[in-house]
Amino acid sequence: MKMGSKRMISMYLGVALLAVGSAFAASVDTIRATVPFDFMIGKQAFTAGEYSIRQGGAVPGTGADVLVLRPADDRSSYVFLANSAARVTKPQPQTKLIFHRYGNRYFLREIWVQGELSGNRLPPTAAEREAGMSSMTSRNGAPDEVIVLATR
Repeated sequence: MKMGSKRMISMYLGVALLAVGSAFAASVDTIRATVPFDFMIGKQAFTAGEYSIRQGGAVPGTGADVLVLRPADDRSSYVFLANSAARVTKPQPQTKLIFHRYGNRYFLREIWVQGELSGNRLPPTAAEREAGMSSMTSRNGAPDEVIVLATR
């Protein structure tokens, strides 16, 4: 292949990648929520407060999304994976975070965005399974679902 053709192809690929990156950045939603209790994501504990969550992209071939959680009063970020979850019947009526509660322990489990047909679901962790076993209630350790409304 001639040098001019390679240069032209490289230029077109570069422009295409910039366009895809810009389109992706424009489509990324950031949601904000005030969580009134301490909670866990995976093994990481978070204190009650204001948080933003944004999608960092999909992990090819896995059905998982990279999500980024950032406390409002902190410059640090926590990156985690969540599985895609589809509800195909109708778009979500509100943006919300769903937590599972066992006693006084809360675990983030689902994230839904208003107007979307799909959301994200976090798999149960060892800490959540342990909390479920230790809070064997009349409901056989089934968690309470706690919904925290969020905004886009």
